[in-house]
Amino acid sequence: MKAKIKSARKQNIDVLLDKLQSISTLEKNNTVSFAAFDYTELEWTFLSIIEFENSLSTESRKQILSKTLRTLVKENRFEKNYFLEQLEVQINHHNNKEEKTYFLLTSLSIASLPFRKLTLGEGIIYIHGKQFPNVFKKHRNTFIKSHDIEPENNNLTKLSIEIKSRDFKDAYEKSFQIFDIFRSLLCLLLNSQLEIRFGERTSKPINKVRQGFVSTLHTSDGNLAHKNYYWYVQDYREAKILELDNKKNENLKTNIKWLISCYNKCKPKHQDTIGKALINYVGAFDENNKYICFLRAWTVLEILSDTDQNDLLIKRCTAMFEEKNIAYQKQKLESLRLYRNVFVHEGGDGLDPMIACFNIQFFIYTIIVNYNFYFSGFFDNIGEACLFLDNYSPDIRELKKRKKILDRALLMKMKKRNANTTYKQ
Repeated sequence: MKAKIKSARKQNIDVLLDKLQSISTLEKNNTVSFAAFDYTELEWTFLSIIEFENSLSTESRKQILSKTLRTLVKENRFEKNYFLEQLEVQINHHNNKEEKTYFLLTSLSIASLPFRKLTLGEGIIYIHGKQFPNVFKKHRNTFIKSHDIEPENNNLTKLSIEIKSRDFKDAYEKSFQIFDIFRSLLCLLLNSQLEIRFGERTSKPINKVRQGFVSTLHTSDGNLAHKNYYWYVQDYREAKILELDNKKNENLKTNIKWLISCYNKCKPKHQDTIGKALINYVGAFDENNKYICFLRAWTVLEILSDTDQNDLLIKRCTAMFEEKNIAYQKQKLESLRLYRNVFVHEGGDGLDPMIACFNIQFFIYTIIVNYNFYFSGFFDNIGEACLFLDNYSPDIRELKKRKKILDRALLMKMKKRNANTTYKQ
C-alpha cells in the first residue's frame, strides 16, 4: 500500500463515505459536483487521517484524493475497500509520471558561506553568492516584476536546491524541506546559546540565519516551473545580515560538512525523523512570539524522544549526560516541563519565555548532534535510538548485569528455535 489510514481502528471510514454520497451529485455530462463547504470539511478530514507513503505535497495529496472521490461517485460505489483500492490506483498514476529536474531558488540572511556545493539527502545545494546564475536570474526577475513583488536585498546569500520529482508541487515541498534542514543545521551552529534582550529586540526571532522573502521553482532551462506559482514568507521581517570572520567561517565549513555527512549516513527511517525534528526546530525558532517558539520546540523533543510522556521524555533526554551532570539537567527539564504545563493550562506565570527557548535549544542540539549524529548509520529508526537510551546507564555494573541477562535470554531463545526446527524435520 502506498497509503494507509492512521490509527485505523479508531477511524470510521464508512461514515465519511456515507457523507460523501450525501453531498455529491453526478451530472448528466458525467461530471461530479459537491456541496462546497461540506466537501472542504470532508476533504480536510480525509487528508488528516490518510498517511501517504511517498513524499507528496499537500496539493498533490488533495489532487489524488479528489480524483479518488470523484471515481467513487461516478461508479456509485462507496465501500471502504473500493475507496482504498482507488486511492492506490491514483497514487500509482501520480508516481508513474516522468521524473524531471527542478531547482528551488531562495536566499539566506548571511553575508557569505564557505562552500559552493553540498549534497544533503536527495538534493544538491548550490551556493551562488550575491547573484543567481544567469540561466535563472532573467526569468526570476521578470516574474518578480510582473507580480509587483518587492525586490529582495542584494546582500542576501543566494542559493538553489536541485531535486528530481514527478510534479512541480512535490518538487517544491521536497526541495524546501532540504533547504530547511540545511538552515536548521546552520542555526544549530550559529544561534546564540543565551541572549538578554530589551525593547523591540525581544520580538525578533532567535534564529540568526533566516530565509529571504520569495522562493521560485525552475526547470533546468531556467524557466519557471509554473508561471503562476511562487512562495513567500508570511509576516516577513527583514533580518539583519549575519557576518562571520575568517575563523568562524572555517569552523562553520568544517562543522557543517560533518553534520551533513552524519545526516546522510543515517538510515532512511532514522533520517526521516531527524529531518522532521530539524524542520520543526528551525520553524520554531523563526517565531517572533517566544511562547509559540517554546511550545513548538517542546514538540521537537517529543519527536526526538519518540514519546509524549513527559517522564520518559526527560529520562531519554538526559540519559547520555555524565553522571555528575544528570541531576542538574533533569532539573532543568523538569522546570521546562512545569513551565509548559502552566502556560498550556493556566496561561503562563510571567517568566520570560526566551530563557526557556534557549534552554530547550540546548537539549535539541545535544540530542541531535551529540547523540543521533554521533551514532549515524547505526540505528534503523528513532525507536531503536530511544531503546538504546532506555538501556543506557552511567553505571557500568548495571550495564554488565543487563547484558548478562540479555545474553542468557538470547541463548535460551536460540536453543528453543533450534529444538523446534529439529522436531519439524
